[in-house]
Amino acid sequence: MMLIALRTLVAFIMMAVLSACVQHLTQEQCQSMNWYQLGYSQGTQGQPLGSLQQDIEDCAQFKITPDYNAYQNGYNAGVKVFCTPTTAYHVGSEGQPYPTICPASVRGELYSQWQSGLRLYCVPQQGFALGKQGAPMPEFCPPDLSTAFRSEYNRGLGIHQAVASLQAQQQTIQGQITALQNDQAVATRQGNGDHAALDQVQIDSLANQNNGISQQIAQMLAQN
Repeated sequence: MMLIALRTLVAFIMMAVLSACVQHLTQEQCQSMNWYQLGYSQGTQGQPLGSLQQDIEDCAQFKITPDYNAYQNGYNAGVKVFCTPTTAYHVGSEGQPYPTICPASVRGELYSQWQSGLRLYCVPQQGFALGKQGAPMPEFCPPDLSTAFRSEYNRGLGIHQAVASLQAQQQTIQGQITALQNDQAVATRQGNGDHAALDQVQIDSLANQNNGISQQIAQMLAQN
């Protein structure tokens, strides 16, 4: 038994080591990669500047060195495209944090537009929807909107938590039903019809409880 466990542990460790060694760039990709374009693409998408550490390790196996300077130049060019008032407004309206990759020289105008976008997002209806989903509460809504936003968020979160509690009850009941069904199957095989019938009575009762809980959940989720 210990030998089997040891073999299992060794196999798990080997799989972990092999997974860590898996490369995501082939030799052909390392040779043909447009590092400037890679950086530009990431910059225009608002992604943080990468270190290319994984790419460097992958390509080193083929004695190829990624052009980090080209990548960085492309990234900087992409950031200039991304960091516009229009983008900042859109980011705010989507409830996303201010894009810190944008240079300080344009922060004033972009931050103002980002806050304007937030005013579209930080409304009570959105707060309620986030709470109902159990999503994190954003902490960057404008002060004059945050009180109403937080109030509705908490109302939605209360529904989310109540639904989660009811769903946990359903899982417990379903476990009880499964245990009774197994017991019923044994009683039936043994020819103990009375016992099997009693099991069925309990199964039906528990199933009715689950149906009632499902109706409660549906009513809660219908709230807006």
